[in-house]
Amino acid sequence: MLGLFGNVLGGVLGGVLGGLAGGRIVRRRGERLAKQGKVVCGLRILSGSHPWASDRWTHSTAELAPGRITMGGIVVRITEVDSTAPRQPKGREIWSVSPRAAIVRVVASTGAILEWAVLADQLPWALEQVDVAA
Repeated sequence: MLGLFGNVLGGVLGGVLGGLAGGRIVRRRGERLAKQGKVVCGLRILSGSHPWASDRWTHSTAELAPGRITMGGIVVRITEVDSTAPRQPKGREIWSVSPRAAIVRVVASTGAILEWAVLADQLPWALEQVDVAA
């Protein structure tokens, strides 16, 4: 009986400590990337066309600048960001996007409407970086 209790207690403690350590690692990586003007994020096309148009989430480290998200060789020039109602991933989408992400809509210069997923605690900073008024 004590062995079962020990296993359960060990599993709970391991999960809590592992989650805390994982969160700290993610936070440190985010801070390091932010110093370089970068963020880990995801993009997908909702409507319209763009050179890499896909309705599936594409994830990578992106470089941010006023009016621009550059993810690898993909450059999305932004004309508008709707940050008024960020949403959380839902349903099967959580298999592709972190449940800790906030998703906002952006309009590209091509007229395409995209969704941009960024970890919720990094979203305010990321929005400041791509602010089209800057």
